[in-house]
Amino acid sequence: MKKSLVAVLIAAAGVSASTGIAMADGPSGDVFLEIVDGRVGVGRISEDGLEITRGERVFIASLGEDVPNVAAEPGFQSLAGAFDPSGFVA
Repeated sequence: MKKSLVAVLIAAAGVSASTGIAMADGPSGDVFLEIVDGRVGVGRISEDGLEITRGERVFIASLGEDVPNVAAEPGFQSLAGAFDPSGFVA
């Protein structure tokens, strides 16, 4: 049983590695932050700010385009007034 599990994991890793370029073309947009029940909620917001996908927590970026191991994208956005500048968030 252990050998078959290892074989499946190795096969999955191989497929993942071979499709890495195709997987890099994910949805564009910025990290969307909001307050939900007193906590920070995360999602994705389109660059034009018209489409919000709440609950999205995986974002794609190209590292090292300008500075090694650093990415300028995605950015961060929230709706006006979402965070009180004098307040705290749990």
